[in-house]
Amino acid sequence: ASIVTPICFEDTLPALCRRLVMERGEKAASLIVNLSNDGWFEGDDAGRRAHLLAARWRCVELRVGMVRAANTGISAVVDPAGRIVQELPPRTEAFTTARSIVCPVRTLFARIGDVGSWLFMITTLLLLGRTFLRGRPVPGTAIVAAAVAITMLATLPSCDSKPKGRPVTTDTTPARPADAAVAMGITGPASQQPWSTRSLSVEADQERAGDGERGATPISPSIPVVSSGSPRQTAVDLLKTAARSPNPLHVANAIEALENDPETLREVIRPALVNPNRGVRFVALMAIGRLRLNDMATLVQPLLMDPSESVQAAAMYALSRLDRQVDLSPLAEMLRSDDPEVRGNAIMIFGDLHNVTAVPLLRSTLGGGMTRTDPTRRRITELQMAETLVKLGEDSELEPLRAALFSHPEQAEMIALACQVLGRLKDGGSAGALRVLALSGGTAARPTEIRLLAFTALGQMGATDQGAAVEFGKRFLTDPNPQIRALAVRELAACAGTGAMPSIESRIYDSDATVQIAAAEAIVRLSR
Repeated sequence: ASIVTPICFEDTLPALCRRLVMERGEKAASLIVNLSNDGWFEGDDAGRRAHLLAARWRCVELRVGMVRAANTGISAVVDPAGRIVQELPPRTEAFTTARSIVCPVRTLFARIGDVGSWLFMITTLLLLGRTFLRGRPVPGTAIVAAAVAITMLATLPSCDSKPKGRPVTTDTTPARPADAAVAMGITGPASQQPWSTRSLSVEADQERAGDGERGATPISPSIPVVSSGSPRQTAVDLLKTAARSPNPLHVANAIEALENDPETLREVIRPALVNPNRGVRFVALMAIGRLRLNDMATLVQPLLMDPSESVQAAAMYALSRLDRQVDLSPLAEMLRSDDPEVRGNAIMIFGDLHNVTAVPLLRSTLGGGMTRTDPTRRRITELQMAETLVKLGEDSELEPLRAALFSHPEQAEMIALACQVLGRLKDGGSAGALRVLALSGGTAARPTEIRLLAFTALGQMGATDQGAAVEFGKRFLTDPNPQIRALAVRELAACAGTGAMPSIESRIYDSDATVQIAAAEAIVRLSR
């Protein structure tokens, strides 16, 4: 789609705008972008309103949408029917977002020019001639009716105004923020990389981090570390480097880690909002919302129109947390999505918003949809729903989470997620089952990943045997599998806190970036 740019008061000139939009009888542009300076109106907002009103007629005449950016004036988005889609008040520094609409219809005015005014003039002369010849006045209503009829005729579609080449669409996908970033040289073209954020479980983490088969051990080249003399500063510097990594998983995990250092997070989060990976954009928006970074609100607003529904949901969350007016109704629709990613993220966001009035809505979606989704993935979404309902005061939903700890060993993903969720919820009622998972040996022993996660959950509850937990965690700090080393770092941080700092600090020089980021996150959090 092409745009044309009448400057300032040129948007009030019908013939000029028609010449810009039409070329050889065909539409050469699908959007008018007008840059205008209404500063000379000074305190007269009526003049600014009149300018906008006149400009809207260009949309009606040509069936083309318009975006107006007016200095001190009324900036607005107008659809091809002349209706205002979005509007900003005069003399206000702000921005807005709206979907552009492409209308293939060509009116008579667009095809043959300003026929309306000529027809109106001729009709008026004929009516005046009739008055003189017959000696009686023409009713005023007749003149008004003639004017309206001529105006409607001029702006109706012409006889052959069928769209050529492609079907009619009245709602096109908006430009992605990432596309704007490409133009500004901030990032490369949008990638097709999968969703990337902190793991929901051990197996999911492995699957997302590498391109190999499920359960393979991914290798992430280490991040160069320059010791600053202070373990915390060294960790912060490493996370800043990771936040600029081409690996989206490293970027997402670094942003989450830097939530423990909001000032440093501000330095790295802007590029993340236009990262081509939707997982990175999602994590960045959630961090802005959790930390209430109010100065980022203007950067969040455009992401309400992100091509990813998950990112849209995160933008709604962030704006709501920043006390900005935002319509959350699309978030409710996402709860019924057949896409488990979209549904799961919407569920999580409702929990983070802590809106207890959403409980009936959440319960109404239980068991519905996702009929073609893998049963394991559907079960994960159900556990996410249980966690959210517990956050909203529905303690009865702890039972399915506790029950998931006893899933069949082949369903390690369920057990891992249940450990993480129960640890976050600090559910003391599950401590006994978690101890069994963590301490059982011999033929009853669970995989190392599960045992580390169980110890971590107990540490988050303050219900662990610190000696056993520290001994177990240290044993796996040098495991060949970097995922296990990263889990061991998190386990030591949760169970021993600052007492495990020397062991954790050694892992910041690990040969794998995943382990380095886990160690850096633990150091920054424990040294707050």
